[in-house]
Amino acid sequence: YVLAPILMVVPVFMIFPVIPYGAKSFLTNISVGVVFVLAITSINSLSVLMAGWASGNRFAIIGGIRAVAMLLSYEIPMGISAAGVVIIAGSLSLNEVIQAQVIPNAIFQPLGFITFLVASTAELNRSPFDITEAESELVAGYMTDYSSMKFGLFYLGEFMATIASSAIIVTFYFSGWRGPSFIPSEIWFLAKWIGVIAIFIWFRATFPRLRID
Repeated sequence: YVLAPILMVVPVFMIFPVIPYGAKSFLTNISVGVVFVLAITSINSLSVLMAGWASGNRFAIIGGIRAVAMLLSYEIPMGISAAGVVIIAGSLSLNEVIQAQVIPNAIFQPLGFITFLVASTAELNRSPFDITEAESELVAGYMTDYSSMKFGLFYLGEFMATIASSAIIVTFYFSGWRGPSFIPSEIWFLAKWIGVIAIFIWFRATFPRLRID
């Protein structure tokens, strides 16, 4: 019950050190960065299931099971989309993925980009895929019995995951920090990053929630 919200937040912060924010602005450059990112983003499925099960509430348990079923189903197209990026780059390193994008992958692989964006939205439990928190069916899903700072940690994890996923999308599909040299590479990355975050916010403000049926 206590570990679930912690497990929701901590993995998200592990993504930021491996993201290249500029030509020479990164904390660490691991050779399997793509695999690391995809592995870390899948941990929240375990957190959601733990939260629902530990609550001992039928609404929370059903919400947790529904959440895991949905998260696992969207990880498959996300992984396949990322495989296209890796094949073009010829490397699992995030730095080399960026350097291989003379033309942004969003233009070169539009279907992969759209698939990854939709799958990311579902992974983040954001509208229109916030089925796991269906107030008309499940009260509040796996978070029904959580309050105070534990509840706050779930939302912190969700919003931080949106920011982290936006950075991943910029790296995979928008050439990361690449851009005309008269503007610092970090500024290019930041501008693209804010743009993708704005897309997620636009989705949430525009589309209604889907029902499970």
